[in-house]
Amino acid sequence: LARAERTVAIPVEVKTPAGLKKPFVLKLAGGGAEAARGEWVSDGRAQMNVTLAWKTPAAGRHVMVLAAESAEDSLPGNNAVTFAVDTVAKPPELFLLGACPDWDTAYLKQAATRLGLNFTQVFTEGKPPKRGGFGGAVPNSAEQWARSQAVILRGPPFAGLADKDVEDLCRYVVDGGNTLVIMSGPGPGYQQVFAARFGWPAPASGFSGPLRLGPAARYYPFLKLGPDGAQSARLFAAMGGSERAFRVPAQHVILVESGQGEPVCSLGFYGRGRVLIWGLDGLYRMREFEHADRMNRLLDAMLGDWVTPLPAPGTDVPGMFYPALPPAHVPALLIVPKAGATNVVVEGVEAPVALQAGMSNTLARVVAARAAVTGRGDGKSVSAVTADNPGMERLAPECDEAFLKRLARDADGRYAWAPDAVDVLKSVQPRTYRTASADLYPLGRSPYVLILLVVLATVHWVFRKLSGMAI
Repeated sequence: LARAERTVAIPVEVKTPAGLKKPFVLKLAGGGAEAARGEWVSDGRAQMNVTLAWKTPAAGRHVMVLAAESAEDSLPGNNAVTFAVDTVAKPPELFLLGACPDWDTAYLKQAATRLGLNFTQVFTEGKPPKRGGFGGAVPNSAEQWARSQAVILRGPPFAGLADKDVEDLCRYVVDGGNTLVIMSGPGPGYQQVFAARFGWPAPASGFSGPLRLGPAARYYPFLKLGPDGAQSARLFAAMGGSERAFRVPAQHVILVESGQGEPVCSLGFYGRGRVLIWGLDGLYRMREFEHADRMNRLLDAMLGDWVTPLPAPGTDVPGMFYPALPPAHVPALLIVPKAGATNVVVEGVEAPVALQAGMSNTLARVVAARAAVTGRGDGKSVSAVTADNPGMERLAPECDEAFLKRLARDADGRYAWAPDAVDVLKSVQPRTYRTASADLYPLGRSPYVLILLVVLATVHWVFRKLSGMAI
């Protein structure tokens, strides 16, 4: 998430040859044109951190490719990173409504400050709050709620909450395409208030213990902590768990779960918007043992995702993909937000999927191929570009046959399918790298050894004779 038409600095971590100074070029491209470039010379370390200046394009969603080029690189196609960025004309609005401030709300405020968001907090302290569209008040209509791209509800419902407020927030999600975040906790809360509207079951009691990322969520860009999904899951698990966690409805995607597989944080899509139920309480426990920077990075990415609308404002499309940049060969979501989108078909996937018509919100898990994924319906279409590893260099070359063939050719090797690999290995003659030989020299058969023994014995006798110790 970035401001439109502003110059921003992109931090880039480049793997460079250790002990060598090599020139390289970083190129940022998007929309078929080069957006930025920079030239450096490696300093001999195995890793080099540089900053690339880039003037962001107009407001909208853009898929960018950052590539590193070097004259002596034998595999330049593997030095590229694909990522999606949403540029906005003005800072997004984030609204938090709670009973009283605590450490968790402080962490959210710090993350919003780092992202440059307009963050409004209203704490009721158990009293009826002021209502209206002015500062320090709780919105009183769907239009006033719509001024914020994301609304966070924490603690017990505020005094004076009416059915109209619940209906306004439902319209805020379903029709407005915004994000509603419900921070679940002990006792009655907003989760129970919206349960009947969204079809959620009654919550269970809380628990404590280590947490882990959900199987599908570990590949989502806003939960990426490491170079791939498995590493992100390991780094998240290393942070342990919050002070308390609460079981939440599974909805459509489980983002965080307990060690027993109980959903702790989940994501659901309703109409044009989404609802995230957050069952973590006491995040300070996950910041201990030098994990603060990792937790800050995670909160920054999540808040940036919350304030990013799923469909572009004012557009009428048959569906929308989530994530916006679906990872290739990983289950993704195609969301059909309204009943009028009929005959929606997903193209460009490994297994074609036809979605049901007449559903207000249909989700289909599709496995994206290494190409553009397109959903068509009613003469309209929506597209999403897939990437092997969004935001990181491609680390799954086993899915790219062309890359493997080129690697084998450049290494003067041979490419073969796994079932044929055994026969191919039998036919390959090993290359001679170094030779060694062993020769036997018996010391007892050498005349030089016998002469040396006689000389040593003579010298020894002479010294003993001179000292009067020999006959």
